[in-house]
Amino acid sequence: MTPQEFLNNLAAASTDPEKLMVVAQYLETTAMDNATTPKWRRIAYSSEIEMALSNLAFHLEALAEIA
Repeated sequence: MTPQEFLNNLAAASTDPEKLMVVAQYLETTAMDNATTPKWRRIAYSSEIEMALSNLAFHLEALAEIA
């Protein structure tokens, strides 16, 4: 997801749960793609940050489902 697609999707989302899903989708796609590059892997704690991004996306999706 490009930054422009993210902004367009966020602007198109009319409810808070929909906005949460857009952010979760961004985390699962673009953020995770960036977090798995070799350059990223050289950063200390990159695995922990990757796990935190996945966990955050999971919880945002769960919030969107109950909202």
